[in-house]
Amino acid sequence: MSEDRVAAANASSSSSSSSSSFHRIASETGLSAKSRSSKTHKSFERTQSEVALENRGHERILKRTSSYDKDGEKVSEHSQVYWDLSKAVEDNKSHPGKVKISLQTIHQKEELDSKGQSKRRFSVEYKRTANASSVVTSGSGIHSPPVLTVEASPRVGTQTPKDFFPKTKRTLQTDMAACKMVMKQDMEKLKDESTTVQCGALKEILHILEDAWATPQYGRDLAYGLCDYLRLEGGLDTIVTNCNSTVYEVQLESARVLEQSLTLTNRDHIVKHGLELVVTMSRKNKDDFYMCRASTGIIENLFKHSQDTCGRVIHLGGLGVVLYSCRSADKKTLRHCAVALANLALYGGAENQQEMIVNKAPEWLFPLAFSDDDSIRYYACLAISVLSANKQIEVDVLKSGTLDLVQPFLITHNPAEFAYSDRSHIHGRDNEWLRQLIPVLGSKRKEAQSLAAFHFAMEAGIKAEQNRKEVKKVFQEIGAVDPLKKVASSPNKLASKFAAEALRIVGEDVPYSLTPQVPLWTVTDVKHWVTQVCFGDYAEAFGKFQVDGDLLLMITEANLRDDIGMANGITRKR
Repeated sequence: MSEDRVAAANASSSSSSSSSSFHRIASETGLSAKSRSSKTHKSFERTQSEVALENRGHERILKRTSSYDKDGEKVSEHSQVYWDLSKAVEDNKSHPGKVKISLQTIHQKEELDSKGQSKRRFSVEYKRTANASSVVTSGSGIHSPPVLTVEASPRVGTQTPKDFFPKTKRTLQTDMAACKMVMKQDMEKLKDESTTVQCGALKEILHILEDAWATPQYGRDLAYGLCDYLRLEGGLDTIVTNCNSTVYEVQLESARVLEQSLTLTNRDHIVKHGLELVVTMSRKNKDDFYMCRASTGIIENLFKHSQDTCGRVIHLGGLGVVLYSCRSADKKTLRHCAVALANLALYGGAENQQEMIVNKAPEWLFPLAFSDDDSIRYYACLAISVLSANKQIEVDVLKSGTLDLVQPFLITHNPAEFAYSDRSHIHGRDNEWLRQLIPVLGSKRKEAQSLAAFHFAMEAGIKAEQNRKEVKKVFQEIGAVDPLKKVASSPNKLASKFAAEALRIVGEDVPYSLTPQVPLWTVTDVKHWVTQVCFGDYAEAFGKFQVDGDLLLMITEANLRDDIGMANGITRKR
């Protein structure tokens, strides 16, 4: 859940020499004059046809530039190239209308080291240019997001983002104790009358939570413990209250912290004590670039609480905010939108899925599924697949054309590789989320069944990496083993492949898989099929008479009675 830090820092160079083991970032709290003078600017708005058109345009741009680093050198095929079109800058002086994209390359080994952190990790600092307007038109005639100058630099006053953790051997207990000590001081600062002090404390809490979520192995436990501490010490209530603050900087930083702290228990707390306030904040600030990014992340989390909560959020305008934000050019915002719609489809139930149809969510999923960002594409495909499993709205889903994009995505991606394509996958999904996905394994739609099997194969790999001994227990607890075995033996070849992969990782036996072309079945295939459809007592008889696929299709009721030995007439009809 790690996000780019978006703030303009007025930091003193002497801050790096502090002797404290936990670097204080109070110097980051002052926003630049440019940022204060322009608190709000509108998100980039487009029609759906323009979205698809621009995505194709961006794809052409990225194909030309993505194989080179910022110095013009060829990027190794073993490197991952990260770009963000929200960071694009119009180079009007030398090439009017051209978009210059800044690339950052990180080697795979560096990306996946034992600490789970890149040594070249940067925080990004945005400054609006003096002549920035809310909407800019490029030379091609296609609208672009507001012009931003991007400065990449290490976190203020330090060489590493892990400032809050002990320098000795790290464990869950030592990290938890160190972070709680800093957070306790920060929560006291939230009561200070100075907005500068409040913003500094909020930024430090945000950094702690982001780094906790990014910690390999025990990061989920660390983040959950810190989020619980934030709630139990009253910090969460203060942050929710700040969502109604008249000071823009305080409201923005509070929204960012809230997005990172919405664990299951904290979501329960928000639903009971601040749901309307939080969603209202999101609705009122949907045209603000930075608030929109945080707000869609908050709604993404609220949509995975319960069916009733999904309905309340929709009623308060949360779904409208997400669909409106689908027009954004910011990839982080679009990721939040895609995951939010997937969560709503999974947790919302039939009634709220119908609301998605009424609000034309499938149509907005179409441009998301065409994105050049794999995570956006994936969750858009997941959302439409879950919706297609509902027979009552299947016709409306098919009309959007989005479901046709699912199979091509699955064919060109590998679950094990995709698991490491995005840091948000580092800990996988929680058990309750996976339970919501299990019914999709039984869908009659091949696309939905295949995508669900793909996700379980990815989750099996992630959880095995964390603790191979526990992965089997997790899959058994959520009830995924038997549905996966059924899919693995089904004629859906793509879904069968992914389900079999998940079962092998979990350590379960992979069942026999049959081709959908019955005439090609061997005698062994027929015996397996007879057993699978609950007539195992007669499997040997089919084998004795060498019944293959061709012969199976010609068997009559008399053959079943006289040759196979099915004396009971009702049994034969079955």
